[in-house]
Amino acid sequence: MTSSMDRSLRFDTYVVGASNRLAVSAARAVADAPGQAYNPLFIYGGSGLGKTHLVAAIAHRVREVQPALRVRCSSGEEVAELLHRAVASGQPQLLLEPFAQTDLLILDDVQFLTGQQETQSELRRLLNVLLGGGQQLVLTSDRQPSEIPDVDQRLLSRLSGGLVVDVGAPDFEMRLAILRNVVADRSLSFADGVLDEVARLPFGNVRELKGALNKLTAYQQLDGRPVASDEVRAVLGVHAAPTAPSTPERIRAIIPSGADYEGFLADVLMEVETRVEPWRVRIGEAIGTYRADGWNVGVLERALQAPQPIDAEGLLRAYAAAVDHLRGLEVQAVAIAPGLRGHGAFRNVEAIPAAEQLLQHTIAAALPLPPPSPGFTRAAIQV
Repeated sequence: MTSSMDRSLRFDTYVVGASNRLAVSAARAVADAPGQAYNPLFIYGGSGLGKTHLVAAIAHRVREVQPALRVRCSSGEEVAELLHRAVASGQPQLLLEPFAQTDLLILDDVQFLTGQQETQSELRRLLNVLLGGGQQLVLTSDRQPSEIPDVDQRLLSRLSGGLVVDVGAPDFEMRLAILRNVVADRSLSFADGVLDEVARLPFGNVRELKGALNKLTAYQQLDGRPVASDEVRAVLGVHAAPTAPSTPERIRAIIPSGADYEGFLADVLMEVETRVEPWRVRIGEAIGTYRADGWNVGVLERALQAPQPIDAEGLLRAYAAAVDHLRGLEVQAVAIAPGLRGHGAFRNVEAIPAAEQLLQHTIAAALPLPPPSPGFTRAAIQV
């Protein structure tokens, strides 16, 4: 039954991008004509990438277009449990009864259906009954069929016999669109540039993205003021990785038309790596990134001049930790005195004590003056 599924999980609330366009097109085709196209439809992808949203949208669409069709949605764990009970009772045919009486069967997280050969045999019988009767089957998994362990080859052939599509991680445009949808749905409000800054962070799935938005929302409610775009990373406690520079047009100009551009870049990169020590390249990239954000990079520049190889990753981890600490100090100071935003004391990792002292002075200045001591009365001091 679709009643147990969230009715907000529909096609018109599903953000479409390069990483899921094929899966969405296939899902729409199945929803418009169950049993006629892509049967079975197998959708796979990592956790939190929208597989459940997509199959729920199929179910809701079918109920709208063809309300007479019988729709059933189950999880792989539920089916596995029913399979075990049916096999253990010596009546495996009991499994077929509740599932065979459907026109559209959706099985979520079918990676849980692997295990005993007898269980897989009964599952294969169920698939044969459904597909033989023209009933639509939609399955989701966290991996493609060939990567699910201990699967019988005949069952694997059935699972892969229709269309297998994947749902990948969202790119920047998708992340931004998802954030805007959530903000509009919840009637939230953020300062200009905040959502763009969150979308730039490389979250691997939609759950992490929404979790970051929840954290910003809670911070605003507790702090009583909007979060600024330049505070997003500090509030979320993340450090931006150096971004790849755009390709200069003058480099493209020297490459003949039709040449293997990607191969050319690979050759250049290999040549550079053979002539320049990797740890120097790593520190140099970090210097460019941090300097562009206004940070004092003196300690990194001095490390770059070292005659012998150093632990570049350890140095950069320590530097990133110092940056995060200074960002946290700045957030606290700006909450009391907004004029301290961008103060140089919060941009120098070699002068953290000065930044901490500035924060303490700011806090002290904001405290109310103590009341007069009751021991000092007018009568006692008047001359």
